[in-house]
Amino acid sequence: MEDYSEKKAFILGGTGTIGFETAKMFCKKGFQVTIHGGHDKVKLKKCLAQLKKMSDKRVQGIFEEFSGEAENFISVLEKSKVYECAKNADVLCLCFGPFLQKKIIDMENFEWEMISRLNYIMPAILINAALPNMIKNQFGRIVVFGGTATETVRGFYTNAAYAASKTALCSLIKSVSLQHSTDGITCNAILPGQVEIGEMTMQKKTEYLSKKGFVRFVKPQEIVQTIEFIADNQSITGMCINVDAGWRP
Repeated sequence: MEDYSEKKAFILGGTGTIGFETAKMFCKKGFQVTIHGGHDKVKLKKCLAQLKKMSDKRVQGIFEEFSGEAENFISVLEKSKVYECAKNADVLCLCFGPFLQKKIIDMENFEWEMISRLNYIMPAILINAALPNMIKNQFGRIVVFGGTATETVRGFYTNAAYAASKTALCSLIKSVSLQHSTDGITCNAILPGQVEIGEMTMQKKTEYLSKKGFVRFVKPQEIVQTIEFIADNQSITGMCINVDAGWRP
């Protein structure tokens, strides 16, 4: 088994269902893990406590909120703890990106900018921050989260802004892979379907199950297994991997 004890994994959105399961996986593999939380300080504290029970390696947490609405968004991001963590990461896993379901005619102008900032610009800046250290070490694993079926350019009925930003992100990971595969760096995107999470109400589950073409919910562990597989394989890069049980919204 490869020794990852000197490698650092940073998980943006590390207190969410997928992010936390991903953090647990990297802890088990021996990485030094830092998780980010942006909504609930108490939840971040609980997640850290669980991770520290699993690993004798250094486990850290940072709490920072990003709304995407600040006029000086890029400046704020560049001065953030998240940005510093990305700069020092050997593994950068971005389990983050707010979903917005609205028809185009119902969109507010600021929402276009907010969704673009958080789902495309922020990941792009954090990837850019991570690259110099990864190039120096000739090792890097970058995993981002796209949207369901955003691997190609297509139309969406009710989430055009979100889907457009995630489709752009899929193009970006292919460019990163093309430019840096010779530097020991892989860059891939996970495109999940509807993930089964504990907080989901029965009414919400019933709504999804009644949708045309919906097969089943994706289990968080299925996504984490995919992340682990691509993290362990340097030959897998530039891929937009659908983990969606075949659903096409």
